[in-house]
Amino acid sequence: MGHNIWGHLGIEPRPTRRKPPSPPRPPPSPPKPPAKPRLPPRKPRVPQKPPALPPSPPRRPPSPPRTRNGVRLTRGAGRIGRLEVSFKQEYYPAQWGYTENGGWAPLCDDGSVGPDEAIFFCQQLGFKTGRQYYAAGISDFGADEVNTPTPVGGLLCDGFPPEIPVGMIAFQNDDDPTCFLFRSDCSEGALVALQCSNANFTTPSRPPPPRAAGPPPRAPPPPDMPDAIKVLDLEPNLVDAGGMRAGNGRVEVLVNSSAGEPVWAPLCATAEDLALYNPPEWGPTYYPDPVANTSCNQEDPRTNTWNTEMIGFIRQPVPIPNDTLPVNSEANLFNPAKYTHWVTVVGGKSESKYALQAMDLQVSTTPCATGYMYSLACQYLTMYG
Repeated sequence: MGHNIWGHLGIEPRPTRRKPPSPPRPPPSPPKPPAKPRLPPRKPRVPQKPPALPPSPPRRPPSPPRTRNGVRLTRGAGRIGRLEVSFKQEYYPAQWGYTENGGWAPLCDDGSVGPDEAIFFCQQLGFKTGRQYYAAGISDFGADEVNTPTPVGGLLCDGFPPEIPVGMIAFQNDDDPTCFLFRSDCSEGALVALQCSNANFTTPSRPPPPRAAGPPPRAPPPPDMPDAIKVLDLEPNLVDAGGMRAGNGRVEVLVNSSAGEPVWAPLCATAEDLALYNPPEWGPTYYPDPVANTSCNQEDPRTNTWNTEMIGFIRQPVPIPNDTLPVNSEANLFNPAKYTHWVTVVGGKSESKYALQAMDLQVSTTPCATGYMYSLACQYLTMYG
């Protein structure tokens, strides 16, 4: 078994290849030190409140209104503010009065306060001069204002008031003018504000803000037509024996004749007019009536004022005399023969009519169908009776 089999067969044996020896293994690594123990998870941070700041000082209260001589400035500072006035009753009791806003009324900027008035009001407050001022919330009502007071307007410091005023401004000095203010709708909402000063202004004033277009102008008033009516005293033959109708009058109206020419026609009483005085003892009664009121104001178209007004009353109708007189008679008597036309109001009676000719008239060539003419009394009534 120890023989060389490869030599017996005549084959040289190949030398055996051996793997080179493996390099020596490195020595084992030293053991790792034990890991540090993990810390427990941190709790989330709670945001800390900043340290409390000291309380802010209270806001400065608005400047008190500068008040003097029934005039004050509000809603501004120092020498600037909205103009308000108070009223007094002395010497002029006929006033509507003003109780809103503690009795202080703002003025509507309706054009009645101009440069001269601005200076005057500032002088009432102790300044030397002044001018109008425009700023939101001062020369109009601010968004923060609730229950805004009603403005007054139409400042009048010269002349007699044409209507009952809201009041007379409570100026204190004996040489101050008498100034009235009146009710106002103040449709544009613009109010009077002032800038007062003790020195002349060196800068131009603020321009007023643009305003909305106002309402269209009113239509011209209708004509008065005083020449188209006559209110005449009753002639002697129309006054009854007891003088019951003394002081009453009758009416003649200018109407178109059948030929188209204007003629004077006596005004007839209607059956309704006669019914007012049935029974006859009601004769002294005065009844307000649109025909009488229109006749009186058409014949005497003086402007009614706040304390004076023309009122017309119907009076007991007057029978047309049966006595005939010559047409050319000069006697101071009512003569039916002088008239070719007669007129009756048959409709359209209204206090708003400016003339009898604006009512529905019926013209005839024969005397009144009722046999009576319309009678009236015109009286000026005043607030003092």
